[in-house]
Amino acid sequence: MLFSSLVMARFSPQNDCFAEEGELLFLDPPEAPERGEGPHWFRGVASRRASRYGWVRKQDGWLSLDNFVEICRTEGNVSANFAETQLIMLSAVEKLRDNTPVAVDYFRRGVPPKLELHVHRVVFHGGSGDLA
Repeated sequence: MLFSSLVMARFSPQNDCFAEEGELLFLDPPEAPERGEGPHWFRGVASRRASRYGWVRKQDGWLSLDNFVEICRTEGNVSANFAETQLIMLSAVEKLRDNTPVAVDYFRRGVPPKLELHVHRVVFHGGSGDLA
């Protein structure tokens, strides 16, 4: 599977966005799948800093899941579900327009309720993609 959209950082500490401006972001796999509902964080590829929000960036070329995982991989994030977590993120943002702000959260869905990770569009106050 090939992707043309990635998630990039905007530095804004007052909004819990600590990754460097313009840095490529990935998703840390959940440490404990049984955790409750709520926010999860992106992480900067180079700085490894957390970011609550990211912005979709359309690329001219295409990137495979394997290539993306290799770019993001370190000794600390080689868990079995690392690639699966990145696939969730890349599949979600592929459908969104360039410069769309996104966040990632856990939601309970289905019967019986199952905890699932979802990357989704964010609407900031004022309707723009800019942070307050």
